[in-house]
Amino acid sequence: MALFGRRQRSSVPSGLPADIVSRVTHYGRHEFDPQNYHGPDINATIYQSLYPLASADPAGFTERLSAAVLPVGGWAVYGGERLVPDLCDRERISGLPAYLR
Repeated sequence: MALFGRRQRSSVPSGLPADIVSRVTHYGRHEFDPQNYHGPDINATIYQSLYPLASADPAGFTERLSAAVLPVGGWAVYGGERLVPDLCDRERISGLPAYLR
C-alpha cells in the first residue's frame, strides 16, 4: 500500500462536522504543498469553523478527530497531526494519547 493510500472509511464521532475527514485531508495536502494546493478555502473550512470546537475542549476535540482520521489513514492522518497543534495550545495536547496516536 502506498504511504498515503486510503485504508477504510471512518465514522465521524459526534461533535465534529460530517465532512471532517475530507476537510482534514485537504488541510494535509495544503500543509504539505501550499503553493500547489487548489482545494477549498482553508481559512473558512478549517480555522473559522473548527477553532471554536478545538479551543473549547482540546482533549475532546483531539480524541474525536483521532477516532475519525486514524481508520482512514494517509492524508487524513497527516492533516490531523498538523491541524491539532495549529488549533490547540501545544502544551495542552503534547502528551495526549489521542494526539500521539
